[in-house]
Amino acid sequence: MVLASLEQVGLDPRRLCGAAGLSYAQLSDPDARVPRDMAGRLWREASRESGDPLIGLHAGVRVAPAANNLLSHMVISSPTFLDGLQRTIPYQRVLAHGRVVTLERRRDLYAICFRRVDGDLAITRNEIEFMTAAFTRLARFAVARQWRLSGVRFEFPAPLSTAEYERVFGCRVAFAARENSLLVAEEVMTAPLAHHCPAVLEALQAAADSAIERLQRPSVVGEVRSRILARMRLRRPDSSVETIAAEMHVSPRTLQRRLEAESASFSAVLEQAQRDRCLELLGGPATLEEIGTAIGLSGSRALARAFKRWTGRTPSEHRRLSRVEPDVAKI
Repeated sequence: MVLASLEQVGLDPRRLCGAAGLSYAQLSDPDARVPRDMAGRLWREASRESGDPLIGLHAGVRVAPAANNLLSHMVISSPTFLDGLQRTIPYQRVLAHGRVVTLERRRDLYAICFRRVDGDLAITRNEIEFMTAAFTRLARFAVARQWRLSGVRFEFPAPLSTAEYERVFGCRVAFAARENSLLVAEEVMTAPLAHHCPAVLEALQAAADSAIERLQRPSVVGEVRSRILARMRLRRPDSSVETIAAEMHVSPRTLQRRLEAESASFSAVLEQAQRDRCLELLGGPATLEEIGTAIGLSGSRALARAFKRWTGRTPSEHRRLSRVEPDVAKI
């Protein structure tokens, strides 16, 4: 959803993924879980590539109304927008890393609040602006002519001009607030939706239950990746399939079979962990030779070849560009 919207504003999604160390192919899997910091790197790359300080806002207004995701369809098929939100909020893990959206009743208004989910990287204002703009676009489609916002609040400081925000949201926008939220009148939240269909809603809810069940199952890929990363952080980069299988109390062949059942291989998971640890270390003072050795490669030349394959850049280029991060993007 994010990449499709960034493509709409003229950015190359594959180039962005390469620069952020993300697998473009992995993102086509609806059950894939992208680490929070990887998503943060993607937005930093998008901000850098576009040179647009409002890239999140401009990408958000281009999200397809249904966004081809389960929760959006659940909202649209509900009897009211309020009912749709109340139904989908418990299923947020299908799309997000945590409980991002909350709903609060405040007299005759509802506050739809967007909570920050930080990792090692602080969330950027572009990500918050994208979520609020995309959410507003969905609401306009679902509620149609009756949709209107009573107010919008952002935690970050006011920009030099607020005109673009007011154009996108159609109301006054407050900055330096205590929360990121959209304020909606009760009569708007409870207006009947034109696309309500009980049978479709029942099927979508069953699909959401199934998606949550899949996410709660332990992932062999995730466990193997975590174990390899833990060894690298302990300066034990030698992570063979035999070593990891022994830690998991299974045979190497059994481990390989379990990975294959999740459409993965040990070598692919190892390389993903190497890439992730490399990106972590490039943010610090370690030399390229030290980083190469730390992730189990023969040195800086092997690191340069691998990193170019992963991101399309050399490690030195990535380190230089990462240190020129636009301050305006941070909350």
